[in-house]
Amino acid sequence: MFCLAMRYDVLCEEFLSRNFQRFWYDKPKNMIPESFIQELINRVDIYDVINKSVPLKKAGANYSACCPFHNEKSPSFTVSPTKQFYHCFGCGAHGTSIGFLMEYQGLSFVEAVQELAKIAGMIVPQETQIPISRNKRLFLACRKRFKQRLIIIVPN
Repeated sequence: MFCLAMRYDVLCEEFLSRNFQRFWYDKPKNMIPESFIQELINRVDIYDVINKSVPLKKAGANYSACCPFHNEKSPSFTVSPTKQFYHCFGCGAHGTSIGFLMEYQGLSFVEAVQELAKIAGMIVPQETQIPISRNKRLFLACRKRFKQRLIIIVPN
Protein backbone atom coordinates (compact mmCIF):
# COMPACT_ATOMS: atom_id res chain seq x y z
CA MET A 1 0.00 0.00 0.00
CA PHE A 2 1.19 3.52 -0.67
CA CYS A 3 -0.21 6.84 0.36
CA LEU A 4 -0.96 9.60 -2.14
CA ALA A 5 -1.39 13.08 -0.69
CA MET A 6 -3.01 15.84 -2.75
CA ARG A 7 -4.03 19.32 -1.84
CA TYR A 8 -7.79 19.52 -1.51
CA ASP A 9 -8.13 22.45 -3.93
CA VAL A 10 -6.46 20.50 -6.76
CA LEU A 11 -8.78 17.58 -6.17
CA CYS A 12 -11.79 19.91 -5.95
CA GLU A 13 -10.92 21.61 -9.24
CA GLU A 14 -10.56 18.25 -10.95
CA PHE A 15 -13.88 17.12 -9.49
CA LEU A 16 -15.62 20.34 -10.49
CA SER A 17 -14.21 20.28 -14.01
CA ARG A 18 -16.13 17.10 -14.72
CA ASN A 19 -19.65 17.90 -15.78
CA PHE A 20 -21.61 17.36 -12.54
CA GLN A 21 -24.01 20.28 -12.97
CA ARG A 22 -27.14 18.17 -12.81
CA PHE A 23 -26.06 16.78 -9.44
CA TRP A 24 -25.00 20.15 -8.05
CA TYR A 25 -27.95 22.41 -8.62
CA ASP A 26 -31.69 22.06 -8.29
CA LYS A 27 -34.02 23.69 -10.81
CA PRO A 28 -33.72 27.50 -10.92
CA LYS A 29 -36.41 29.35 -8.98
CA ASN A 30 -37.73 32.80 -9.76
CA MET A 31 -37.77 34.82 -6.58
CA ILE A 32 -39.35 38.18 -5.80
CA PRO A 33 -36.77 40.40 -4.08
CA GLU A 34 -37.50 41.14 -0.41
CA SER A 35 -36.80 44.85 -0.97
CA PHE A 36 -39.57 44.98 -3.59
CA ILE A 37 -42.06 43.31 -1.22
CA GLN A 38 -41.28 45.85 1.53
CA GLU A 39 -41.61 48.77 -0.90
CA LEU A 40 -44.92 47.36 -2.17
CA ILE A 41 -46.33 47.03 1.36
CA ASN A 42 -45.25 50.62 2.10
CA ARG A 43 -46.84 52.00 -1.09
CA VAL A 44 -50.20 50.25 -0.88
CA ASP A 45 -52.63 51.44 1.78
CA ILE A 46 -54.06 48.44 3.64
CA TYR A 47 -57.27 50.38 4.28
CA ASP A 48 -57.95 50.64 0.53
CA VAL A 49 -57.22 46.94 -0.04
CA ILE A 50 -59.45 45.66 2.77
CA ASN A 51 -62.23 48.25 2.34
CA LYS A 52 -62.88 46.91 -1.20
CA SER A 53 -63.92 43.57 0.32
CA VAL A 54 -65.06 44.44 3.85
CA PRO A 55 -66.82 47.73 4.71
CA LEU A 56 -64.69 49.39 7.41
CA LYS A 57 -65.84 51.97 9.96
CA LYS A 58 -63.63 54.58 11.60
CA ALA A 59 -62.86 53.72 15.25
CA GLY A 60 -60.39 56.24 16.65
CA ALA A 61 -57.07 56.06 14.81
CA ASN A 62 -57.99 52.63 13.35
CA TYR A 63 -60.85 51.09 11.41
CA SER A 64 -63.04 48.18 12.49
CA ALA A 65 -65.51 45.71 11.01
CA CYS A 66 -66.94 42.26 11.55
CA CYS A 67 -64.26 39.71 10.73
CA PRO A 68 -64.52 38.21 7.23
CA PHE A 69 -62.78 35.03 8.41
CA HIS A 70 -65.35 33.93 11.01
CA ASN A 71 -68.98 34.66 11.94
CA GLU A 72 -69.52 37.28 14.61
CA LYS A 73 -72.10 39.88 15.65
CA SER A 74 -69.87 42.60 17.11
CA PRO A 75 -66.81 43.94 15.24
CA SER A 76 -63.48 42.55 16.41
CA PHE A 77 -61.57 43.00 13.16
CA THR A 78 -59.25 46.02 13.33
CA VAL A 79 -57.20 47.65 10.56
CA SER A 80 -54.35 50.00 11.44
CA PRO A 81 -53.39 52.24 8.50
CA THR A 82 -50.39 53.66 10.38
CA LYS A 83 -48.92 50.20 10.98
CA GLN A 84 -50.24 48.75 7.67
CA PHE A 85 -51.55 45.76 9.64
CA TYR A 86 -54.86 44.01 10.38
CA HIS A 87 -55.83 41.90 13.39
CA CYS A 88 -58.95 40.06 14.52
CA PHE A 89 -59.31 39.75 18.29
CA GLY A 90 -61.93 37.01 17.84
CA CYS A 91 -60.14 34.42 15.67
CA GLY A 92 -56.57 35.77 15.80
CA ALA A 93 -56.23 36.42 12.06
CA HIS A 94 -53.58 39.05 11.38
CA GLY A 95 -51.13 40.23 8.76
CA THR A 96 -50.34 42.69 6.00
CA SER A 97 -52.22 43.48 2.81
CA ILE A 98 -50.50 40.52 1.11
CA GLY A 99 -51.70 38.14 3.84
CA PHE A 100 -55.23 39.54 3.61
CA LEU A 101 -55.44 38.90 -0.13
CA MET A 102 -54.07 35.40 0.35
CA GLU A 103 -56.61 34.55 3.06
CA TYR A 104 -59.69 36.38 1.75
CA GLN A 105 -59.35 35.70 -1.98
CA GLY A 106 -57.47 32.39 -1.70
CA LEU A 107 -54.49 33.62 -3.72
CA SER A 108 -50.96 32.28 -3.57
CA PHE A 109 -48.19 34.56 -2.30
CA VAL A 110 -46.98 35.39 -5.81
CA GLU A 111 -50.53 36.07 -7.04
CA ALA A 112 -51.19 38.37 -4.07
CA VAL A 113 -47.95 40.30 -4.73
CA GLN A 114 -48.86 40.64 -8.41
CA GLU A 115 -52.36 41.87 -7.52
CA LEU A 116 -50.98 44.50 -5.14
CA ALA A 117 -48.34 45.54 -7.68
CA LYS A 118 -51.11 46.07 -10.23
CA ILE A 119 -52.98 48.26 -7.73
CA ALA A 120 -49.82 50.28 -7.01
CA GLY A 121 -48.84 50.49 -10.69
CA MET A 122 -45.58 48.63 -10.14
CA ILE A 123 -43.92 45.84 -12.12
CA VAL A 124 -42.85 42.75 -10.17
CA PRO A 125 -39.13 42.09 -10.74
CA GLN A 126 -37.89 38.51 -10.83
CA GLU A 127 -34.55 37.26 -9.52
CA THR A 128 -33.38 33.85 -10.65
CA GLN A 129 -31.86 31.96 -7.78
CA ILE A 130 -30.32 28.53 -8.21
CA PRO A 131 -30.54 26.64 -4.95
CA ILE A 132 -27.61 24.40 -4.11
CA SER A 133 -28.49 20.73 -4.06
CA ARG A 134 -27.81 18.37 -1.18
CA ASN A 135 -24.83 16.84 -3.03
CA LYS A 136 -23.04 20.16 -3.28
CA ARG A 137 -23.78 21.03 0.36
CA LEU A 138 -22.24 17.70 1.42
CA PHE A 139 -19.22 18.25 -0.80
CA LEU A 140 -18.68 21.77 0.55
CA ALA A 141 -18.96 20.51 4.12
CA CYS A 142 -16.34 17.81 3.44
CA ARG A 143 -14.06 20.30 1.73
CA LYS A 144 -14.31 22.64 4.69
CA ARG A 145 -13.49 19.84 7.10
CA PHE A 146 -10.35 18.73 5.29
CA LYS A 147 -8.83 22.17 4.77
CA GLN A 148 -5.20 21.58 3.85
CA ARG A 149 -4.77 18.03 2.62
CA LEU A 150 -6.80 15.09 1.53
CA ILE A 151 -5.06 11.76 1.89
CA ILE A 152 -6.11 8.94 -0.40
CA ILE A 153 -4.85 5.45 0.35
CA VAL A 154 -4.55 3.34 -2.76
CA PRO A 155 -3.90 -0.44 -2.41
CA ASN A 156 -1.01 -1.93 -4.46
